[in-house]
Amino acid sequence: MTIFLTVMMMLLPSAARADGPYEALFYDYEVAGYCGLVNKSVYTAFGYKRAALEVDSGKNIEQLTKARIRAMAAADQEYMNRGLGGFKPWCKNEGVASVQRILAE
Repeated sequence: MTIFLTVMMMLLPSAARADGPYEALFYDYEVAGYCGLVNKSVYTAFGYKRAALEVDSGKNIEQLTKARIRAMAAADQEYMNRGLGGFKPWCKNEGVASVQRILAE
C-alpha cells in the first residue's frame, strides 16, 4: 500500500503536493513564468493573492520564505525534467492550468 501511495504522489503535479495554498500559489506563478504566460492580469492577481495568504497564513517570515523556496525549486525541477522541447506540452497543460488557478477567485 505504501508503494502505491508513493507512486501516486510522484505522478501528481507538484502543485497538488504543495504544502498549503501559499506554496501552491508560488508554484503556479513559477510555472506560468517558465511558460511565458505571466501578463499584467496574472501578475496583479498573484500579488493580491500573495498578500492575502501572507496575512491569513499566520506563518512567520522564515516559514513563508521556505515555502517560496520549495515552490520555486519544485517548478524548476519540473521544468528541467521535461528535456528539450518537452516543456511545450507541460506549458499547454500545467502552465495553462496554473494561470487559471491564479486568476480564479
